[in-house]
Amino acid sequence: MPYGSTYASSKWAVIGFSESIRAEMNVTGNKHVRTTVVCPSYIGTGMFEGAEAPKATNILDPTELAEKVVRGVERDRVNVWEPWMVKITPLLRELLPTAIYDKLSHLFGADTSMADWKGHEAASKAKPTPKPQSESREQPEAER
Repeated sequence: MPYGSTYASSKWAVIGFSESIRAEMNVTGNKHVRTTVVCPSYIGTGMFEGAEAPKATNILDPTELAEKVVRGVERDRVNVWEPWMVKITPLLRELLPTAIYDKLSHLFGADTSMADWKGHEAASKAKPTPKPQSESREQPEAER
């Protein structure tokens, strides 16, 4: 996900963690613990300000997405991925050669959909918090 590597990496971390916990709970007999991975595309919440939905998709409505997530958890779904393009992306990624996958991503505008994303700018433009001055362990010369 060009221009959104920090966002994408956090999604991958959640997917890997959830899959590991699900499998671990299964093999240890703790089947009462379940996970549902939620991977939405861009949601109309302000977090995705400047992002543009790839062609043939829309920015997701937060209320509609929340209802789908609740239904997914209630039905014990392993994944809730929205919209349709997000659902088929893992399959396409695995089946297609990288060059063809990249061309499809470009054709749909997915590779540039976060080019104007503002979500990452706030963190990069934030002023660093001044560090408190550390106390000197040495005594001032007058006290020596």
